[in-house]
Formats: sequence, C-alpha cells, structure tokens
Amino acid sequence: MKVDHLLVKDRFGNESIVNSEVGELGCEVFWEFNGNKITKSVINMEKSILIPCLSPSHEEIIIVSSSLKGIDPSISAVIFNPDGTVRFYLRPPVLVSGKFKEYEKKVGKEVAFKSIEFIQPEIKKVNEKEIVAMWIGFGYDWFEIRELNLQTGEFGECYGASRL
Repeated sequence: MKVDHLLVKDRFGNESIVNSEVGELGCEVFWEFNGNKITKSVINMEKSILIPCLSPSHEEIIIVSSSLKGIDPSISAVIFNPDGTVRFYLRPPVLVSGKFKEYEKKVGKEVAFKSIEFIQPEIKKVNEKEIVAMWIGFGYDWFEIRELNLQTGEFGECYGASRL
C-alpha cells in the first residue's frame, strides 16, 4: 500500500503539500493510509520543527526532527511505514567527505563528531533513478549528502559536501 501525499502544517495552522523539490518545514505532518489519518508532530510547536519527505515509491515517510512526540530525543531522523509504524530510527553515519576529514583534522575527532546532525532528506535523481539523499550537517555550516537505503536504514554513497 502506498501513501498518496503528505501534508505539513506550520505553527500557524497553514497546511501545504510536501513535494520532493522543495523542503517543507512544519510542526506536524499527516497522511492517510487505509482510511486512517496518520499524524506525526513535534513536542513543542513554538520551539521545534520537522522536515518530512515522501519516498519516490510512496512507501516510506522520512522525518527529520529532534523532538518528535513519542520518539526518544536522541533520535533525530526516522523512517516510517505508511501505517505510521517505525521502520528505522536513524543515527548519523561516519562521514567520509574530504571536507569533513579536513574539519575533523582541524578541530579534533570529538568536536567533529559532536557537530554531526541531520539537516533534511531530499529526492535526488542519480543515473535516471530517484533516490532519497540525506543532508548531514557538521561544523555549523557544512553538510555532506549521502544516499539513504530505505530498506536497511543504512547510508551509502557520498555525493559530496557543501556549505550552507
């Protein structure tokens, strides 16, 4: 079964459809599955956001947020099944880009590791195939883009690093 679309609601109650080309920020995301409304929201709508993404197959929902209701705050990204159950809790991978290695050398492994955080998921076209890529931040204003395997929850190829 697939999810037709995701809606995201901001703190003012405005709703918009999540599309793969523009990241949508909000405080609540919802979708319908088998006639049921599935809702995921942040703990505090005044202080927190979430960034949702619907996979190309429409069979997975990826949400980045450090304060999802019902999810341990140490988990900042989750892959959900269409029925709203958790498929995988994501933890940032070991970063492999040259920019991260330069940063790690400059500030030390401990500081570099503590700076790693998920920024947002996106749909990326690679060799005519759509994949989910995750922006993983480090060093305040840098990020590495990594392929996310939705079937295993593991991170694969690095497509480079850039500055925000």
